[in-house]
Amino acid sequence: MRIDILAIDGLDRALEGWRLSRHQAAAATWDEVYTLDLPVNELPSAVLNFRDFTIVEREIFTTPRNHVAWARTSHVDDPLSSRIPISLISLANDRSFAAMNREKAAGLSQDEWRRHLPVTSLTSWTTRMSFRDLVKITNYFDYLDGHAAVKSQSLSARFGMVREELRCVIDEFTGSIAKSDVALDKSLRVKFLHEGAIAPRDTVASAGFYLMVLEVPLWLRAQIVRHRPLSFVDDFFSRVISNPDALDLTIETPIRMEIATPIEFWHGVLSKRTCWLAQDSLASGRDPWQKLIDQFGFRPEMLPCAGGSCPYHGDAALRVSGADPGVPCPRFCNINAIDKAPWREAMLVAARSRHPYWLEEIDR
Repeated sequence: MRIDILAIDGLDRALEGWRLSRHQAAAATWDEVYTLDLPVNELPSAVLNFRDFTIVEREIFTTPRNHVAWARTSHVDDPLSSRIPISLISLANDRSFAAMNREKAAGLSQDEWRRHLPVTSLTSWTTRMSFRDLVKITNYFDYLDGHAAVKSQSLSARFGMVREELRCVIDEFTGSIAKSDVALDKSLRVKFLHEGAIAPRDTVASAGFYLMVLEVPLWLRAQIVRHRPLSFVDDFFSRVISNPDALDLTIETPIRMEIATPIEFWHGVLSKRTCWLAQDSLASGRDPWQKLIDQFGFRPEMLPCAGGSCPYHGDAALRVSGADPGVPCPRFCNINAIDKAPWREAMLVAARSRHPYWLEEIDR
């Protein structure tokens, strides 16, 4: 576990912002400003590379709505080569990797077999964090480290290690352990994760917003939280963090989310997710994106190619050429006058878990 500081803007940014917001004659010292739990301390920031942190930890960092992150994924790193910290290894991990190997050998797509990946697998991401957020997230990991609800001692100890890594970055800002202590002591604690239950409810549309409850696997939660326009609470804390079997869990673990979004937000997301390429059929027929598409009601005009041209032409063409083993898109073939006969049977199989519209495209 290591945090590399790629760039850092000093706390003088906060002092200058404070000076410009006050009467010209008012004087302020650096020490007075940096301990304030106010947005002025969001002006200083650091670009950080988080190396060899777990998926669990990444999901905590990406929960705040102001997070800025660019992550490595299991489409970049081979899931079968994933590493788990020695302190977090569980007997269930062997079964998870055996299942991935077995399903890969059986010809399942990576999107299918990678779902056995343990949540304690190591990953990396790059992020920009403000000084204020660093202080608050450091205090939060201190809170998690001592939280009675964290049943796994190994996970609790791991959170303590994260706190110490973050503390080192804070010290780089302040240049003093004693000054860092002051900033940490004066910051109000924020609980970034919701600790209660999420009850099922019907979707409500009101004043341009949707409020809905969805149960999705953890891997899909990781995709949903990237979208900043939504606000949410979920039971990630109770299902993962405080689960006594946390070390045994995989990214297929179900998470219940209560999400509030502008109505237009889902239209934009689903216009991409309705794409044949993005909606790759799974052998199990359990693709949660299909559930979302069905919930909102599929319409051909939602497709990103509704205007008559494919915005992902290069990727779609790879399937036609055989460079990508996925099933070619029937609509892409129709738009470009490509004979679908060589893939017709495969298209019909892939269409089983999709909207009936795709059968019409295959038969055209």
